[in-house]
Amino acid sequence: MNVKRLMLLVLVALLGTAACSGDDNDNSASNNDQNTDAHNNITPGSDANNNNNNDTNDTSHPDDQTDSDSTPADTGVAVSDEVEWIAIPGGVFTMGHEKLMWAHPPHQVTVSPFFMARTETTVAQYMKCVDAGVCPAPKNSSSSIPRNHEKPHGGPLPMDATSWNGAVAFCTWAGGRLPSEAEWECAARGGGQDIAYPWGDELPSCDRCVMKTKPFGDTPEDWGCGTGEMQPACSRPAGNTAQGLCDMAGNTWEWVQDIWQDTYDGAPTDGSAWEDASTEPKRVIRGGNLTSHHNYTANFLHVSARDRGGRPQDIGWGFRCARDSD
Repeated sequence: MNVKRLMLLVLVALLGTAACSGDDNDNSASNNDQNTDAHNNITPGSDANNNNNNDTNDTSHPDDQTDSDSTPADTGVAVSDEVEWIAIPGGVFTMGHEKLMWAHPPHQVTVSPFFMARTETTVAQYMKCVDAGVCPAPKNSSSSIPRNHEKPHGGPLPMDATSWNGAVAFCTWAGGRLPSEAEWECAARGGGQDIAYPWGDELPSCDRCVMKTKPFGDTPEDWGCGTGEMQPACSRPAGNTAQGLCDMAGNTWEWVQDIWQDTYDGAPTDGSAWEDASTEPKRVIRGGNLTSHHNYTANFLHVSARDRGGRPQDIGWGFRCARDSD
């Protein structure tokens, strides 16, 4: 090989190395132009008017979801085979809100550091647990509107036909558990911050969450920001929490560990789940869904909003997992 050809090969190799070593920056930014009225834009809810409809119309989405195999050690992120875990700092925060039905009285809670799944559990993730013989198979819709697991593009969509028991089974299989209600709210508040929504105090919009387009729109055309259905996990990064959790408002309701109570009178203050067996065994759901709106009868997109999801065997809601800090 002559000298000129050797020098040319070396130059090409150097150029190729430079092209593969660019920065991979996270472009999610905090919005400091917050709406100071957001904390007060709350109307107590009515159980009679509550619409927790998770059955939605079908539209087309690509069925692909790519998870990173590794994450830099200084980001606070730990990745397992099926769940990407985000570190949530512990501390003392005020849980609840005096103007939200079922979310009073506000009270201080101390939460230990823990990990939370970055996303709501997806259809693709849950079906792997079903295939492993661990999780119960989801039930198909009894209406003309299919559930997410019935859709050809359903893989990256939230699992929306899950019982509380199924959620517990998946989280255990994935090396975690369901979060307590206190942990869920601490995480939605970006580690316990005094904010109204996971992204801050600006009112919800379709830039930040998958929600209803108008307060009292009751047709699928009004749901899911006009798509009529839930959207793939993390489709609204502008609405992420300070730690990077996606979809903590809207898209699908999320089961937590706690048994339902009408108020927080007597609630634990150590961050643990409230599981008083003397009450009816309905479990709490958090976060609102694609049919929620901040000007609806109840502002289910607020970080303190809560509702009763049903008995452990009832289906129709999604979830995300938590696990203890290592």
